[in-house]
Amino acid sequence: MGNPLGLQFANSVTSGIISASERTIDAETTGGNTKVSVLQTDAAINPGNSGGALVDINGNLVGINSMKIAATQVEGIGFAIPSNEVKVTIEQLVKHGKIDRPSIGIGLINLKDVPEEEREQLHTDSEDGIYVAKADSDIDLKKVILLQKLMARKLKDDVDLRSYLYENKKPGESVTVTVIRDGKQKKLK
Repeated sequence: MGNPLGLQFANSVTSGIISASERTIDAETTGGNTKVSVLQTDAAINPGNSGGALVDINGNLVGINSMKIAATQVEGIGFAIPSNEVKVTIEQLVKHGKIDRPSIGIGLINLKDVPEEEREQLHTDSEDGIYVAKADSDIDLKKVILLQKLMARKLKDDVDLRSYLYENKKPGESVTVTVIRDGKQKKLK
């Protein structure tokens, strides 16, 4: 639902079929490039209706239409932010007037993106997990090689990490992570 291209096409509704429920795409943010988990939809997303509701047949909010692939050889590939992520953001804005996001203070690389020759030095066959490239000086992750679990939940990549933190933790709350350090699995809080 929205007003594509302004008032000329006000109150437009398209079918908005969900083509994929868990897509991970690169997105530019004020903090730089990041990977985000989105719903893929065939809803027409244009200036004026980005930010419009993506609803199911019963009118329940499924997501917020937010971006699309814009290229001459591509048509009808849009993306929506899932409603569970939108809900957390709205609650914070209403309550605090700003968004506070939890963080565990690391610079990371998805293990699958680590070059193969470096991954061999990590002594793991898995492509799932997060390589800790750097860590804040006040946390115990600075000598960690690989994050595998967060609060007993397996981490496939940075999207899993962010999703868990944003949906379950507040800034300042502690978490338990399962890591591989010096070839041994350990739990850290």
